[in-house]
Amino acid sequence: MTLEKYLAAKLIIKVNEKLISGKLQDMNVAEKEIGMNVEYSGGGKPKTINVINLIMTSLYSDMSNMVIVRVNNFEEGMKLTSDITQQIFNIK
Repeated sequence: MTLEKYLAAKLIIKVNEKLISGKLQDMNVAEKEIGMNVEYSGGGKPKTINVINLIMTSLYSDMSNMVIVRVNNFEEGMKLTSDITQQIFNIK
């Protein structure tokens, strides 16, 4: 499985309840952390963004993933874990 296919299966983004796909822009690895920038487009003017992050959450019970959503002037982050895998962001 390629990294893009893994991300498509494990990082699910819905804008206004419509599933959209992303493109990996860059990735860096430093010690035990992996940083990725994934760009999503489409979905029209966002009112809500639902992020479901399942990256490695089934492998490690203490897994945590930091998610930062940026849309125009809106920026908000959330730590998602094996217990909390989903967050809905309301765009103002």
